[in-house]
Amino acid sequence: MKTLALAIGHGPKIDKGAENAKSGTTELGYNRDLADRIAANLRGRMQVFIIHRGKEKIPPVVAINATKADIAIELHCNAFNGKATGTEMIHHPGSRKGIRLAELLQDAAVGALKLLDRGVKPPQGGRGSAILKGTKMPFIHDEERFGPLGEPL
Repeated sequence: MKTLALAIGHGPKIDKGAENAKSGTTELGYNRDLADRIAANLRGRMQVFIIHRGKEKIPPVVAINATKADIAIELHCNAFNGKATGTEMIHHPGSRKGIRLAELLQDAAVGALKLLDRGVKPPQGGRGSAILKGTKMPFIHDEERFGPLGEPL
């Protein structure tokens, strides 16, 4: 059976990520729920390891690699400036399998979320660089940006 390491991009002790001012939903809370839903949806078809960052600000590269998963994804939802919206997948530029995984998931995310397609890209400004370089399997950093129209964040 294929395996997936699904990392939640923030931790409760350090940084809960972006927050929706109206609902109080945090990026951490939203992605915990999303990770559980993904795992439930894949049950019986793929083994899913959910990785929590915990107290550390640094990405959980060791924990992700310890799963020996076939692929890995880190979930993020960013608020940015309250106007930008869209979905993008960030990949390690030297990983052909990572780029292909990012392309497939980008198409699926855009179709499901109906957000602006911000594309598939290598890390910019260091965002996701450490975890992309350190993981042993194809890995992508999933970024959603929700604007002001009632989206989760």
